[in-house]
Parts: sequence; structure tokens; C-alpha cells
Amino acid sequence: MLINVIWSIVNGVMAPGWNSAWAIVVALALLLLMLFVRVYPIKAQDRIILLEEKLRYPTPVVCRTGPKGGRANAGTDHRRAVRRR
Repeated sequence: MLINVIWSIVNGVMAPGWNSAWAIVVALALLLLMLFVRVYPIKAQDRIILLEEKLRYPTPVVCRTGPKGGRANAGTDHRRAVRRR
């Protein structure tokens, strides 16, 4: 697709006209479409993985290194759970 955009620009410079300008616009639109088609499934997969993690681990995590073996929330910074001597 990138080669198509470059080729359209080269043809537009060598033979300017409405057809060349339209070819550049179409080439850029195809390039953007290709990028969106590649990025959208990756974003959807990331959202599905995040949802799966939320459903799999809904309860707080037991933290055995905390004070008196207490419990820590899943979002707690791990440095807070380190026992002080």
C-alpha cells in the first residue's frame, strides 16, 4: 500500500491533473483503511483479555509478605506490602 501511495504521488508530479490527484486521494484512503483494519482487531483483543482477567481474578489477592500475613487489594502497590523490620 505504501508503494501505491508513492507511485501515485510520482505519477501526480509527472503528469498533473484531476485524475492524478484523485489517484493520490484514493491511495491515501486505502493506506489509512489498511492501518485501521490492522489496529482494530488488536485493540479488541486487548479489551477481551482485560475483561477475562477481571472476570478470572475478581477477589483480593492474599499477600503473605504483608504485616501479619494480611490481605492486600489487587490494585495495591507491592512495595506497601513489604514487611518493615
